[in-house]
Amino acid sequence: MEKTGFQREKTQLQLESIKMVKEWSTWLAGLQTGICALLWGPLKDNPAFTGEIGSEKLVAGIWLYFAWYSFLISLVLTVLMLGTLPRIIEELGEAENPDESIFNRKVGVGQYRVPLKTALAAIYGIFIAGVVFSALFVLVRKPG
Repeated sequence: MEKTGFQREKTQLQLESIKMVKEWSTWLAGLQTGICALLWGPLKDNPAFTGEIGSEKLVAGIWLYFAWYSFLISLVLTVLMLGTLPRIIEELGEAENPDESIFNRKVGVGQYRVPLKTALAAIYGIFIAGVVFSALFVLVRKPG
């Protein structure tokens, strides 16, 4: 079936949306990688990581631990989502419902597929949790 001018324009807009998601997610993945690398030094000397129970720095250390894992989980989800974007682009040409938003299209690996909007909400939500946990670490830690 030949696409009308409106359908071609809609597909073009969907491609632009996917490009924007890809660019933002690539930038976010770089940021998350840098944060994980930056936090690794303090984390490996952290009482929550080394198992020093009873340390005064343990409470602050737990927030740092949560922050690092939040950034890491968000990074892994971002990479998985980026890996499935080409499939969404391929499906645009053969879509049964060309008017469907790209954010309703499914991304994921194997049988574990969720709408793109759900994946993005999880990625950004976990990233923001990492920022909050980092802030809590800074607020609760004792200097020195």
